[in-house]
Amino acid sequence: MSTNVSNHRYRWAAEGTASPQGTINLLHTVPANDEVYRQLDEIESGDDVPIIGQEILRINVFDLNENSKGDWRDQGCNTLLVHSVALSQR
Repeated sequence: MSTNVSNHRYRWAAEGTASPQGTINLLHTVPANDEVYRQLDEIESGDDVPIIGQEILRINVFDLNENSKGDWRDQGCNTLLVHSVALSQR
């Protein structure tokens, strides 16, 4: 299998002539609070973990006087604000 990250996108391809291939977006994960951060930190490779949150499409920036200073939008990745994590008992 080969992998590549370019322009915020992850591309993979299996070896062989009739191999599957595809792309996925990379995921930026933002915990909503310290407890969610701790739970995310406990996830181990191979865990099947339901995560609840919302996708952030745009972040608007304002100064202290509530004047707009622009916005930020990711260029290919997805950004997820995580509200809860359901860790299973090991």
